[in-house]
Amino acid sequence: MAKQPPGSIPAGNVTVTRYDYVQLLQMVGEKGQALYGPQYTIHDVDRALVTRLITYFTADEHVAAREGIQLHKGLLLCGPVGCGKSSLLNIMRSLSGETKTYGIVSCRNLVTHFNEAGFGVIHRYSCLPGAGALATDAYCFDDLGLEPPGSFYKNDCNVMAEILFNRYEAFVHRGILTHVTTNLGAPELESMYGHRLRSRMREMFNLLAFDEQSPDKRR
Repeated sequence: MAKQPPGSIPAGNVTVTRYDYVQLLQMVGEKGQALYGPQYTIHDVDRALVTRLITYFTADEHVAAREGIQLHKGLLLCGPVGCGKSSLLNIMRSLSGETKTYGIVSCRNLVTHFNEAGFGVIHRYSCLPGAGALATDAYCFDDLGLEPPGSFYKNDCNVMAEILFNRYEAFVHRGILTHVTTNLGAPELESMYGHRLRSRMREMFNLLAFDEQSPDKRR
C-alpha cells in the first residue's frame, strides 16, 4: 500500500505515491549518522521539511503537485544558524538521481577565490557556454549572504549576484538547476542583491524553510 508522507499530507487527504516515506526518512537519518556521527537525528520539528525535500529529490510528481513543489526549479533553503541546512542538502545528494546531482560550494570560499584569482571564477560557476564548467553544471551555493565583499585589483564586484544572474539565464534557456542555502530572509536578500535578482530568484527556486523553533544542531 502506498505510504502517506508524514507531516506533508493533511489527515483525510490521500495522495498516491510509489515511495515509502517512512523508509526514506529512516534512510536520511542513517546517511546523516554515517556522514556526521551517531548523534545525527531528524528532530520532530524538522520532519515535515525533510519530507518535502525527499519529495523533491525523488521527483515524486503526485506529492510535489499537492505540496506546490515545482520539480523543474532549484531550492532556496532558509533557516536559522545551525539548523542543519548544509548537512541536509549534502545528505540529500544520496537521494538525487543523475538528473539532480550537484556540487556544494561555500559562498565565502567562492568569493575569497574570486578576490585571489579574478573574474574567471565567476565564469566558472555561471554555466556560461564555453566557460569551462566543473564536473557538474548544477551547484548548491552554501550560506548565501555570509560571503565577504568581492574585489579584484580594486574592481569591486557583487560576486554572488553576478553568478546568480548568469545562472538565471542558464535556468531559463537550458534548465540548469541552482540550489542555495541562507540564513537571510527575503528583505535581507533583496537589500544585499537587489530587487531584480530577488525577482529572478522567485522564478528559479522553490522556497523551503526550517521552522523557527528548529534547534541549533551544533550545540
